[in-house]
Amino acid sequence: MNHRVNRVMCELTIPVAATALVGACNWLITTRVLVVNVLGEDCLTFAAAKGLPTRSILLRYVMRNTWLPQITALGITLGAVINGNVLVERLFRYPGIGNLLVDAILTKDVNTAQGIVLLLIFLVLTLNLIIDLCLPLIDPRVKYIR
Repeated sequence: MNHRVNRVMCELTIPVAATALVGACNWLITTRVLVVNVLGEDCLTFAAAKGLPTRSILLRYVMRNTWLPQITALGITLGAVINGNVLVERLFRYPGIGNLLVDAILTKDVNTAQGIVLLLIFLVLTLNLIIDLCLPLIDPRVKYIR
């Protein structure tokens, strides 16, 4: 039993690492770009002139202004990761919905391909809706009702 668990863990490690690494690197690069843009704002100069510690400035001002677009981009990144699994599943011969989609396309099974694409679209849209509805909980400046 233990040998079987170790084998499954080894077979899952590379596909999961490949998928997670792409999403995490994309997210970190965009975070860096947003932080560099925020660092040039006047409110940071004012906060430093007030004598606030650098850590406090980073957490209160810089990260507060970068979290909102990053959380919105998280929905898009999750969609790309979900749809990128089609390639990962095919590359590593891992049985999943992505591999089934490629097989349906190769055998010209239009109904199965359309069903899988519709399911993936619904999943990505649902994730984006949940993230958009959670934005007011993260930042009270975001309001949907006037």
